[in-house]
Amino acid sequence: MATAAQVKNFINTVTPLAVQVCEERGYGNAQAWTCVAQACCESAYGTSGIMMGAKAILGIKADKGWIQAAKYGGKVYSARTKECYDGRTYTDITDTFRAYNSLLDSVRDYFDLIEKPRYAASLKATNVKDCITAIKNGGYATSPTYINTITNIYNQNKAAIEKYKVGAKTMGFQFQNPIKNNMEFAATAIEIATHYKTYYVNGCFGAPMTPANKQRYTQNTSYNREFAAQIMALPPDTFGFDCVCLLKGILWGWCGRWNDVYGGAKYGSNGVGDIGENAMIAKCIGVSTDFKNVQVGEMLWMNGHAGIYIGDGLAVECTPSWKNGVQITAVLNIGKKAGYNGRKWTKHGMLPYFAYVGGSIPQKPSDDLSRYTDEQLADMTINGSFGSGEARRKALGNRYRAVQDIVNARFKAQPDAPKGIVYTVSAGDTLSSIAQKYNTTVQKIVQDNPQITNPNLIYPGQKIGIIV
Repeated sequence: MATAAQVKNFINTVTPLAVQVCEERGYGNAQAWTCVAQACCESAYGTSGIMMGAKAILGIKADKGWIQAAKYGGKVYSARTKECYDGRTYTDITDTFRAYNSLLDSVRDYFDLIEKPRYAASLKATNVKDCITAIKNGGYATSPTYINTITNIYNQNKAAIEKYKVGAKTMGFQFQNPIKNNMEFAATAIEIATHYKTYYVNGCFGAPMTPANKQRYTQNTSYNREFAAQIMALPPDTFGFDCVCLLKGILWGWCGRWNDVYGGAKYGSNGVGDIGENAMIAKCIGVSTDFKNVQVGEMLWMNGHAGIYIGDGLAVECTPSWKNGVQITAVLNIGKKAGYNGRKWTKHGMLPYFAYVGGSIPQKPSDDLSRYTDEQLADMTINGSFGSGEARRKALGNRYRAVQDIVNARFKAQPDAPKGIVYTVSAGDTLSSIAQKYNTTVQKIVQDNPQITNPNLIYPGQKIGIIV
């Protein structure tokens, strides 16, 4: 018989796992708490040595189909159990049960099972009694007292179990959709890197590697075709990403749902287009090659590759190098970090899709400017965040003179047009249209105008040097 301490420890171990899986799959508290009560019953609050050794807490039998599918490794163990076939008497038998690599896999496999049609009513239940009734009636257990047993376990431990709720902060990490600020963005990247199985799959923004998804992705790019054998061998609880698709997947609402074709992400949502890493860095604000002031949640960029700065000299990136998947690495522009592989990036910049706490580009003139230095505001001014003339004066308020002096000094040190034509930008102009007008190239204009840090961001009134 389990002690009070064993009961408490088991509930505190298993309930967060059940809640996590319900978060992943879109189920509610009734399903999570029913799973916990069943685990308490089946494993005797974790005191069953053979079950805990097999990391199997829900007593699910293994048939030949489950072993062959091998979604969770196909391991099994044998144990004695009692079955009631006539509703009155119990028969002792030895049977084969599913074993796992982790308790979390045991919980995930349980939900795989109750997602079968015969248990469908349980997924719509709003309380434990109705949920376990549907599960029992679907054939999960033969004991005629199973419904009362599970309900009683839940009621006896209700306070401890209900400390953990689907959607509540008590259960651990909460995915946010849409991402509201840089801290949420970085935290989501860290969560994926540390708590999910991932693999580099070109063009993939978080799809679980189900047979259908593996078949589709191994046919859609030359890279995936080259590594088709490795991708086809992935367990189905692995999520595929590539470098920039990691960023897009997070911004599109990825939340680790195993039963969703894209892991919960919705393609092209939240105002984020399907663009590559080179186009994405061009949309960033305050792009810089100086990494002394890089902020948490900024995009890291080098030609053909993207990552996310998470603070303390570290990044999250998805790469086929090293661990082949989403991983935490050192930003060598800042310095090496013991225990981490490292990469030297070319640029970093603030993504335009959410706010930066303590250092964002203000979204409107009334935003609090006190959290920015004059140097930061000068960067923003040069990038066009405050417009020109009276609009800029109004937006910057009493900071205008100090910021404008910095801007003027920078332009004096690097004049707009050391030679050639001084062009004043008009509404509707782009660097491409200006280059075409003067028979030059965008690259040449950017090279001759160091104040242009983002070739996609120019503003009316800005002066550009055209050297032909």
